[in-house]
Amino acid sequence: MKILLVEDDMEISSMLKNFLMTENYEVITASDGESACGKFFSDEFCLVLLDLMIPKINGMEVMRKIRESSTVPFIIVSAKDTDSDKTLGLGLGADDYIMKPFSVTEVLARIKANIRRTTQYAAAASVQQPVLTRGALTMDLNDHSVTKQGREIELTAKEFEILKLLLQNPKKVYTKEQIYSLVWNDAYLGDENAVNVHISRLRTKIEDNLMFFCFCAAFRAYRNARRMVPPARDRCVGRDPPVPAVHLSKRNPDKARADQPQAGRDF
Repeated sequence: MKILLVEDDMEISSMLKNFLMTENYEVITASDGESACGKFFSDEFCLVLLDLMIPKINGMEVMRKIRESSTVPFIIVSAKDTDSDKTLGLGLGADDYIMKPFSVTEVLARIKANIRRTTQYAAAASVQQPVLTRGALTMDLNDHSVTKQGREIELTAKEFEILKLLLQNPKKVYTKEQIYSLVWNDAYLGDENAVNVHISRLRTKIEDNLMFFCFCAAFRAYRNARRMVPPARDRCVGRDPPVPAVHLSKRNPDKARADQPQAGRDF
């Protein structure tokens, strides 16, 4: 399996490359955004490890260019550790985010998880049910495409997996931990921001299917629906409801006239 490693720090690049090669990965390196794009489009890769702060073309722009035509898994490896940086990276199409300094064993574990998701699990799922449909949405698991009323919707690899999970289980409610474990194929370490960002981006792309995602409540821990109970004053407890009054004149007109006072009579 071939990995594209985009890193301008030669020491980090060499360390990662040597380690991954001992794990039987073929690693192609690039030290700037321009060469990264050139190498990616001239070869086939199963995953991209990307630093954000690289010369010529920054990491975000590299990812945006590649995402226009590919759903290859992206793992960002960056010293930028603010929530806004993570949100932006994941929002532009990254599948995972690792902060520097990092452990090479953690990088390896995340690489394996992302490759496993896009190869073994995707292949098994496509055999079981190649096409999923709900309303105007149609998902083809064989070619990893999603259309709405015939118009194709561009999704990242993680967005595709989240949508597939929900389409396959429309009546099930998932917690953030469950979504992370099922989609990322990794232990949940409390990074709920990754799930939130992907769900938000997915809802934006689905547009008028927002109610579907609200119904599924993918990132809620429980349902909040309850039956409406009428107020106590509107309920009859232990007695029959009151019978509507009927005017006497409507019930027996002759008797009503007899009961009325007559002029000239003594009482």
